[in-house]
Amino acid sequence: MHAAREGKRRWKQAEELFGMQWPMFEDAVSVISPNFSMESRFVDVATAIDVPELRNVNNRIALWCMRWARCPKTADYPNPYEPWIEIWENGGSFSVEHGQFVDIYDALGMSAGALTVRRA
Repeated sequence: MHAAREGKRRWKQAEELFGMQWPMFEDAVSVISPNFSMESRFVDVATAIDVPELRNVNNRIALWCMRWARCPKTADYPNPYEPWIEIWENGGSFSVEHGQFVDIYDALGMSAGALTVRRA
Protein backbone atom coordinates (compact mmCIF):
# COMPACT_ATOMS: atom_id res chain seq x y z
CA MET A 1 0.00 0.00 0.00
CA HIS A 2 2.99 2.28 0.62
CA ALA A 3 3.93 2.18 -3.08
CA ALA A 4 0.39 3.12 -4.10
CA ARG A 5 0.34 6.10 -1.76
CA GLU A 6 3.76 7.13 -3.11
CA GLY A 7 2.45 6.87 -6.68
CA LYS A 8 -0.43 9.16 -5.82
CA ARG A 9 1.89 11.60 -4.04
CA ARG A 10 4.28 11.77 -6.99
CA TRP A 11 1.41 12.30 -9.43
CA LYS A 12 0.15 15.27 -7.41
CA GLN A 13 3.71 16.59 -7.03
CA ALA A 14 4.28 16.40 -10.79
CA GLU A 15 1.04 18.22 -11.53
CA GLU A 16 2.05 21.02 -9.18
CA LEU A 17 5.59 21.14 -10.57
CA PHE A 18 4.47 21.45 -14.19
CA GLY A 19 1.31 23.47 -13.47
CA MET A 20 -0.83 21.03 -15.49
CA GLN A 21 -3.38 18.33 -14.76
CA TRP A 22 -3.84 14.88 -16.26
CA PRO A 23 -5.53 11.68 -15.09
CA MET A 24 -3.29 9.59 -12.83
CA PHE A 25 -3.25 6.63 -15.20
CA GLU A 26 -2.64 8.47 -18.44
CA ASP A 27 0.57 9.46 -20.20
CA ALA A 28 1.82 12.57 -18.37
CA VAL A 29 4.56 13.21 -20.95
CA SER A 30 1.95 13.63 -23.70
CA VAL A 31 0.57 16.56 -21.66
CA ILE A 32 3.89 18.04 -20.47
CA SER A 33 5.80 17.64 -23.74
CA PRO A 34 3.32 16.79 -26.53
CA ASN A 35 6.00 16.74 -29.24
CA PHE A 36 8.27 14.27 -27.43
CA SER A 37 8.88 11.10 -29.38
CA MET A 38 10.74 8.18 -27.89
CA GLU A 39 13.04 5.95 -29.92
CA SER A 40 11.34 2.74 -31.04
CA ARG A 41 13.88 0.53 -29.22
CA PHE A 42 12.69 1.99 -25.90
CA VAL A 43 9.06 1.58 -26.90
CA ASP A 44 9.77 -2.06 -27.77
CA VAL A 45 11.39 -2.70 -24.36
CA ALA A 46 8.55 -1.06 -22.45
CA THR A 47 5.77 -2.83 -24.34
CA ALA A 48 7.50 -6.21 -23.95
CA ILE A 49 7.41 -6.01 -20.15
CA ASP A 50 5.28 -8.78 -18.72
CA VAL A 51 2.84 -7.53 -16.09
CA PRO A 52 0.19 -9.41 -14.10
CA GLU A 53 -2.90 -9.76 -16.26
CA LEU A 54 -5.12 -10.31 -13.27
CA ARG A 55 -6.39 -6.75 -13.40
CA ASN A 56 -7.38 -4.14 -15.98
CA VAL A 57 -4.01 -2.36 -16.05
CA ASN A 58 -1.53 -3.48 -18.68
CA ASN A 59 2.04 -2.60 -19.58
CA ARG A 60 1.09 0.89 -20.73
CA ILE A 61 2.26 1.99 -17.26
CA ALA A 62 5.73 0.64 -18.14
CA LEU A 63 5.65 2.57 -21.41
CA TRP A 64 4.67 5.80 -19.64
CA CYS A 65 7.37 5.19 -17.02
CA MET A 66 9.95 4.85 -19.78
CA ARG A 67 8.65 7.96 -21.57
CA TRP A 68 8.98 9.95 -18.31
CA ALA A 69 12.55 8.70 -17.85
CA ARG A 70 13.57 9.52 -21.44
CA CYS A 71 11.85 12.90 -21.91
CA PRO A 72 14.24 15.83 -21.34
CA LYS A 73 11.52 17.88 -19.60
CA THR A 74 10.69 15.18 -17.03
CA ALA A 75 13.76 12.94 -16.67
CA ASP A 76 15.24 14.86 -13.73
CA TYR A 77 12.08 14.63 -11.62
CA PRO A 78 10.66 11.74 -9.56
CA ASN A 79 8.88 9.34 -11.87
CA PRO A 80 5.19 9.04 -10.88
CA TYR A 81 4.93 5.59 -12.50
CA GLU A 82 7.82 3.88 -10.66
CA PRO A 83 5.81 3.11 -7.49
CA TRP A 84 3.19 1.29 -9.57
CA ILE A 85 5.86 -0.81 -11.23
CA GLU A 86 7.24 -1.57 -7.77
CA ILE A 87 3.89 -3.17 -6.92
CA TRP A 88 4.30 -5.52 -9.90
CA GLU A 89 7.93 -6.22 -9.03
CA ASN A 90 6.80 -7.41 -5.61
CA GLY A 91 4.18 -9.74 -7.06
CA GLY A 92 1.18 -7.49 -6.47
CA SER A 93 -1.25 -5.92 -8.89
CA PHE A 94 -3.75 -3.10 -9.07
CA SER A 95 -6.94 -2.23 -10.86
CA VAL A 96 -8.20 1.19 -11.90
CA GLU A 97 -11.90 2.01 -12.08
CA HIS A 98 -13.13 5.09 -13.93
CA GLY A 99 -9.72 6.69 -13.46
CA GLN A 100 -10.72 7.55 -9.88
CA PHE A 101 -10.53 4.37 -7.83
CA VAL A 102 -7.45 2.17 -7.49
CA ASP A 103 -7.68 -1.24 -5.84
CA ILE A 104 -4.36 -2.73 -4.69
CA TYR A 105 -3.77 -6.50 -4.41
CA ASP A 106 -0.93 -8.43 -2.79
CA ALA A 107 1.01 -11.31 -4.35
CA LEU A 108 -1.76 -13.74 -3.34
CA GLY A 109 -4.44 -11.66 -5.05
CA MET A 110 -5.90 -10.51 -1.75
CA SER A 111 -7.03 -6.92 -1.36
CA ALA A 112 -4.31 -4.78 0.22
CA GLY A 113 -6.27 -1.53 0.16
CA ALA A 114 -7.62 1.13 -2.12
CA LEU A 115 -7.01 4.72 -3.11
CA THR A 116 -9.50 7.29 -4.27
CA VAL A 117 -8.36 9.91 -6.75
CA ARG A 118 -10.75 12.79 -7.24
CA ARG A 119 -10.51 16.35 -8.45
CA ALA A 120 -11.88 18.96 -6.08
